[in-house]
Amino acid sequence: MDGQLEDFLQLILLIHIQKLVMLFWMHLLTILFILAIPRMPDGLESVTVNCVKKYFNLNNAELIKSYYNPIRFIRRNNDELISTSAKVSSNRGNGLVAAILESRYPALFLDEEIQDLMESWFSETSSTKRRLGLPEEYDIKFCQEQLQHSLGPPDGTLGENLEYGKKAMLAYHLFSKHLTDCEGNHNSPLPRKHFKMPWKKSDELQPHN
Repeated sequence: MDGQLEDFLQLILLIHIQKLVMLFWMHLLTILFILAIPRMPDGLESVTVNCVKKYFNLNNAELIKSYYNPIRFIRRNNDELISTSAKVSSNRGNGLVAAILESRYPALFLDEEIQDLMESWFSETSSTKRRLGLPEEYDIKFCQEQLQHSLGPPDGTLGENLEYGKKAMLAYHLFSKHLTDCEGNHNSPLPRKHFKMPWKKSDELQPHN
């Protein structure tokens, strides 16, 4: 009887693994068809599909979650290759920004209200417009005080006890430190002003009195 139960559980586990593998490849092929194939010559479609299936894991959002050093994303607002439409909200890099913030500060960025707010930030290219959408006036000193007590990244508890207005403010602060908007298309050279070290917490923390 125990042997039958063990065989049954192994079968259930195998089915779930197969489903996960299938979902992974569906996700991979979705990215492939959305971004790669429409921009390749018709005759190279089979080569593109074959290369991605055999040699490339494009699940960058999962890979980036294991990286906890300083990082900053520079988003070209008219990138015609990385975006799936003319809207900046369709830039596939947005998903990487969201993934790293959610993995580093889950109490903030896995909150459904904050996720909705972050989606609206991805649709904007102006930090001023993003701040105007905050439920409370942006207070940089408050954000710095919160970060003084943080041991992260990663920090799974940062912001968990804050009310929505304060949580949104802190989330915006961290969002703005990880994403820089830049005018230009996919091949536009980056302006020199963007070549600087990414933000880290120690850059702005004030010493304790």
